[in-house]
Amino acid sequence: MTPAPPAESGTSQLSSASSRLTAALATATPDQLPLQAAASQGGLIDPAWTVLTLLGSRLDDQTIEATIGVLFTEIVGGCSCGEAPFSINGWCRLRLRIEGDHPPRWSLLPD
Repeated sequence: MTPAPPAESGTSQLSSASSRLTAALATATPDQLPLQAAASQGGLIDPAWTVLTLLGSRLDDQTIEATIGVLFTEIVGGCSCGEAPFSINGWCRLRLRIEGDHPPRWSLLPD
C-alpha cells in the first residue's frame, strides 16, 4: 500500500503557483502584453499607466491559467501638425498561461 502524500504537498504546489503568478504579474511590462490589439486609436500604449487585475485563475499539475483585466492609457496622435497628442483610457481582458518552466504567454481575450 502506498502512503498518501503529505498534506503540505498540495499547499506547497499552491504556494509555488501563487508565487509564479505573482511574479509574472509584477514583472509584466506593457510591451510584453498584447495591448496593441485592444487599442482603438493607433495602438501607442503609455507605459506609465497600465494596471493589471487578477479576475480569476486555475491550476492543474503543470499549468497556471489566469484571466487578467487590464486598464491602460492609449496615446492618440494629433490629426494635424498643430495638434498635441491626447490620451484615452482602454480596458481589455488577457489570458496568462504559465506552463512548467516556460516563460509566461499572454493572449487577448474577446470582449
